[in-house]
Amino acid sequence: MTTEAVEHVLREIRGFPAGVRSWTIETGPDASGSDAVWVWVTLEDEAFERRTTAQVRELIRQAVQRQGGEHAPWVYVRFRGASEEVPA
Repeated sequence: MTTEAVEHVLREIRGFPAGVRSWTIETGPDASGSDAVWVWVTLEDEAFERRTTAQVRELIRQAVQRQGGEHAPWVYVRFRGASEEVPA
């Protein structure tokens, strides 16, 4: 799956909890050599809680799985707080 395809899939997700600010996507082989997707989700600091991260992770993984079917890459979802972002 390309970065653009994953971006499209993520933009179609309905039901993200409040506090999801943005995401960054990378694609490529993981340590095992399998196709993979890394999604770095930036959350508002006050939204950074276990329930929110679990919900976002599951929504992203399910969406990529539906789109990719049996050939869907493994999805690694990581989180950072808004206060961790480096200004552009």
